[in-house]
Amino acid sequence: CVLVLGGCFDGGGPASGKDEDNEEETDRGEPIAGGLRRLTLLSFCTDDGAVAQWEESEASGAAPSAIWHHTAVACAGGATVVVFGGDMPRDDPEFEQISDRSAAAHVYVLCVDDRTWARTATSGSVPSWRSLHSCVAYRDAATGEETMVLLGGSARHCEIFSSGPSEDFTPHLLSLSSYNWRSAQPTTTAGSFLPQPRVRFAMELYGRHLVVYGGHSERNIAARELLLSLDLSTLRWRRLPTCNRPHAHPSTPAACLAGGVLVGGVQLGVFGGVSPCAKFELLCLAEPPEEPYHVCDADETDEATDDADGARDATAATAADADADAD
Repeated sequence: CVLVLGGCFDGGGPASGKDEDNEEETDRGEPIAGGLRRLTLLSFCTDDGAVAQWEESEASGAAPSAIWHHTAVACAGGATVVVFGGDMPRDDPEFEQISDRSAAAHVYVLCVDDRTWARTATSGSVPSWRSLHSCVAYRDAATGEETMVLLGGSARHCEIFSSGPSEDFTPHLLSLSSYNWRSAQPTTTAGSFLPQPRVRFAMELYGRHLVVYGGHSERNIAARELLLSLDLSTLRWRRLPTCNRPHAHPSTPAACLAGGVLVGGVQLGVFGGVSPCAKFELLCLAEPPEEPYHVCDADETDEATDDADGARDATAATAADADADAD
């Protein structure tokens, strides 16, 4: 099943935000009532996924009653969910735990079977509390240990629909057994580089690689850095060359990447403002070609060619066009 935690209401004005069960109305930009204590579950009723069902359940324990800009990962075969980062109302009792975001040293851990949250202390090289970041969980093939990887985000408290300055893009690794953090300095060898920090980017695990797409920062992110890969075994960054262009909206912060499918996101106005955009594209990962190929960004030919030459030992990517109404 799919578990949804927290967030805010983004469905328009009060008329469309009416709660049918208790007749309450929710304004656009208001946090979802219940926060981590309201577990919204989507389960599939048939093997082919043709029929699904939503249900809600209450959880107990130490957890905020409203939260946004956070991330959640599942571990232990789905028996445990770990939440890191995010923002909450200042009058929430849990806000005290993150009022000094540089000193916050905990995660929220949900026991799915018991529906119970615990505020769990972390140790080691603890990163600052983040918002608008990304996290994924992966299992080390050699040791079998499960680890959560944190990248990017902002250390500033960010109200709903706002943003903050980007933190460093150093990978921070949290052991999901000991809850000990360590900071992993990326490898800087010939052919590798350090990406520009960012917020509101999409990230997905692909084998031992993290695939990163999009985001935004205080300064424009170069087109050649919109699609990246981090090899978790070597901590080496690489730009992923593509053999065609996105169908629409080449740069889409806040998009969702899951199963190689890029969905949604926003467009940032030149003079400020954010507007949602329709995006549905497939990112098809393939074996590197036997011969280097020309990357599409003509204005970045030199660096793109370098990336293509070095792509023999890395995963190549193909952005495949797909219309949302193709079916």
